[in-house]
Amino acid sequence: MEEFQILRFYVLAPASQIEQALFDQHLSKSSLRAVVERRELEYGGKRDGWFSEWFLPVLERLDVKAVSWEELIGFLTAHDRDAEQLKDFYRRCLKFNKPPEGAEQPDAANRR
Repeated sequence: MEEFQILRFYVLAPASQIEQALFDQHLSKSSLRAVVERRELEYGGKRDGWFSEWFLPVLERLDVKAVSWEELIGFLTAHDRDAEQLKDFYRRCLKFNKPPEGAEQPDAANRR
């Protein structure tokens, strides 16, 4: 692990979903640990060494957060003119992939 200066796990999502805190619970280190540990248990002890020797040290050093598509696209367009095409594509995605008016938004507690 020492050879890695920075370890990051980022989820890319629309800013509106990040602002609704849809990912906060799932991106906590305790939640990530529980999910991976539950999966590791499915191997019936065959991955115990991997979990304690590799996963836990990585998790400890990991920078975990949600990053908005808007933030990423803003960075890219500031550094690369060709990224304007991505910005235009993303605008269309937001326009055509909105939930119908009055549709219930998924409850963050019920998401997995």
